Amino acid sequence: MQLQLQLPRDDEWKNRLFSQWTASTTSTTANGGDGGIIIFVHVPKTGGTTIRDIFSNATRFPQIRYWALYSLKHFRAAQEEVDQRLQSGPRSDYEKPILFVELHGHNTPTLVELQSTLSTWKRQALEHKIPFFVFTLLRNPVDLAVSFFNFFHVFRDPRFGPQMEPTVDNLRQTLQWNPQCLYLVKGERPYFRPDLKYNVTAQDCHHVASILQDPSVMDWVGHTDRLSTETLPLLAHLVTMTATATIDPSFTTSSNVAATRRQRHRPLSKHELDVATMDTIRTMTQLDHKLYLQTTTGTETMVP
Repeated sequence: MQLQLQLPRDDEWKNRLFSQWTASTTSTTANGGDGGIIIFVHVPKTGGTTIRDIFSNATRFPQIRYWALYSLKHFRAAQEEVDQRLQSGPRSDYEKPILFVELHGHNTPTLVELQSTLSTWKRQALEHKIPFFVFTLLRNPVDLAVSFFNFFHVFRDPRFGPQMEPTVDNLRQTLQWNPQCLYLVKGERPYFRPDLKYNVTAQDCHHVASILQDPSVMDWVGHTDRLSTETLPLLAHLVTMTATATIDPSFTTSSNVAATRRQRHRPLSKHELDVATMDTIRTMTQLDHKLYLQTTTGTETMVP
């Protein structure tokens, strides 16, 4: 399956999106992204595992060093390397791999906590002409609720207790308030402590929306339902500097694992949800839904 990168006809937007990443590209370099840095803020169940499977594949993308961070210790080590790259001045070594950093879970800093750091990194990268790109993904709240329930409860993650049958009643018992905004504000820990009744306010989510729409912090906010047509080919374009990329998401490790799990445990389908359950999800994710809509412009999802 060949994914064609389709950018808007607005050349000004295209130039704005790629201007920093390609700031150090020259006609003599085989790979315009050499030595660049990509920061991925991975919100759970939005398609991040597919991105990891694809871009951590050294056979497919030998120019990438993929680093998934799951702890504060991991983050500090990655932070040190990013700082060293950005403070080393203009690039002189075109063999340096692209550093693809995934921030995901446990006690890694949240997007809100990283706002100042990301802004500083982007400014330093621009000053030193080092390609730099920050992105995340968001998902339709109803789709995310079903996916979250199947992955963590039906297929069973031991952190979430005993395995559950794929019923609508069980789904309703596991619903969370605005989980995407919650993750971006407070991280992953609230997911595993529902007894503490973590929640976020409209002001919290407004702050997150302002960060996601701030070009001094964020470059791209993708949507899961358009992962194959937008974000995957976009990332492939950044790391290869070609307009097309041969990526088939159906052959990723995450897809194969998901298929195996579906064979062992029947997942709950979105189509099985009744009107009352859909209304409950929408009520509990109003702030997430607003965040989802605020980061969408036309047919593309971008930082304005």
